[in-house]
Amino acid sequence: MTRFEPSDALRELVVHYWLPTWQIPAGATHEQRILSYPGCNLAIEDGVGTLYGPLTRLSLKRLSGSGRAFGVLLRPGTGALLCNIPLPELVDGSIPALDCGLDRAGAIHQALFAEGTTGHRQRRAIEIFEDWLVERLPEGMDDEGLLLNRICADIESTPGIGRVAQLSERWQIGERALQRLVHARMGVSPKWLLQRRRLQEAAALMGRGTGPNLARLAHALGYADQAHFTRDFAGVTGMSPGEYIRQVQAGSAGSCAAPRSRYAVPVALKVSSQAVTRRSDSSRDRSSTRVMTFQRRPNASTKVAKRSPETKSAGCSTAVAPRSSARAKTASTSCT
Repeated sequence: MTRFEPSDALRELVVHYWLPTWQIPAGATHEQRILSYPGCNLAIEDGVGTLYGPLTRLSLKRLSGSGRAFGVLLRPGTGALLCNIPLPELVDGSIPALDCGLDRAGAIHQALFAEGTTGHRQRRAIEIFEDWLVERLPEGMDDEGLLLNRICADIESTPGIGRVAQLSERWQIGERALQRLVHARMGVSPKWLLQRRRLQEAAALMGRGTGPNLARLAHALGYADQAHFTRDFAGVTGMSPGEYIRQVQAGSAGSCAAPRSRYAVPVALKVSSQAVTRRSDSSRDRSSTRVMTFQRRPNASTKVAKRSPETKSAGCSTAVAPRSSARAKTASTSCT
């Protein structure tokens, strides 16, 4: 899979673009359980665009045949600006990208299959999307979204943050105000964001062969004891930490990718991180940025498609213990 950074003008709206290509032998399938980053992804496949809300549970990504797709990992504050329904209603669900105003999914799809080099096709697809996004959000990110982006970047870059009270104190925001901000713009809670980050970090450490002493690992991640860590990990991934480590050690799931890895790479748990660079003037931003109220009226014509554990699009994701049919074990998946 190829990943591209956004243009400078859109860095507060887009984390990066992900453009996967896959080739699976006829009759074979490749499956992965996916733990995605808690944000929105916009994906275009077969000329159809879809906006995916944050996933609170594992889903299943199944690949077969061959194909190309275009994906966008959005900044935490971007989804609510594009979505015509409240973000909490989009959690574990999706809506057609056309409902967000994206009328160029077909043109982006055509660009991916046009003549020329792979790099030229991909860059052209990105240009089409960025032209649309500039038209759709001409003022860029609002102040509330900028604040949310920086708070989420702080969570990603500061492992020692384990409690909402710590986060609230660091950013000089009341806990209730922080709860309202995160819920309105992402559909989840600050506590859930912190938990997801800890679980992703745990999976990365265990996948690299680090942390076989689960009690020590749980303590390092800020859990009161191993039992709490095991409960959280199993509740989200569907397996205990011990089972996960055994799968990694057995080699059935391959080696664990680095935190920036995403989308259909055969690893035990492909951990996604937001990869946002924290600004050097964040202290100034904390005190000067004001939390604003955020309200949007749902569009009665918009229906949210809730995702079952088995879903086609992975978006920006992490994959847990890929499962393959006997024929798929020899499959060659190209993500370049």
